[in-house]
Amino acid sequence: MELSCSFGVLSNLTFFGISQDDSKSCKHANLTNYEDFTYSSCSLHGSLFQPGKESTLNSFYSSNCVGQPQCSIPIDLQNIELITEDCKNEIEDRLQKSKFKLSDNNTYGQTYDPEVPEPIILAGANCSTQTIAVPFTSHEMPKENFGIFIVFLDFIVVTAIIIFIYIIDHAQDRYIKEFYK
Repeated sequence: MELSCSFGVLSNLTFFGISQDDSKSCKHANLTNYEDFTYSSCSLHGSLFQPGKESTLNSFYSSNCVGQPQCSIPIDLQNIELITEDCKNEIEDRLQKSKFKLSDNNTYGQTYDPEVPEPIILAGANCSTQTIAVPFTSHEMPKENFGIFIVFLDFIVVTAIIIFIYIIDHAQDRYIKEFYK
């Protein structure tokens, strides 16, 4: 399973689990609501993993994915020892009865059920960026320095406004002296 960010790097894993059905799409959706996509009892937030085994995925993700622009999580639907028996049975049922079964010999066979969704594992992760593109330039700046840049820019703008007010006041005084003698 491939996870990637079009900008920035991967941060936390938002959802992970067996797909709810074949019709769900992550495109243009609220990805924080994992219940829309994953089968609730076989998800990261449900009872997908055996007790104590969830940390295996979390530690793999933390050490191999966090801070990277892309990451590959190895998943073998036929041999998953980390998940509960109920979820293994759900995957096995989907492997035997879904459209996925078609790939064996291009026939539906005795076990095909069009209502059974394919055994798809869905995952979602947040992306974060540590830099900000400086407008009108091709430069990037670390986020921690951007606050200092904004304060410095504000200081320059306020100073420029005060100088222009002084210049306008001085020009107005000269105008008054010259035309109202």
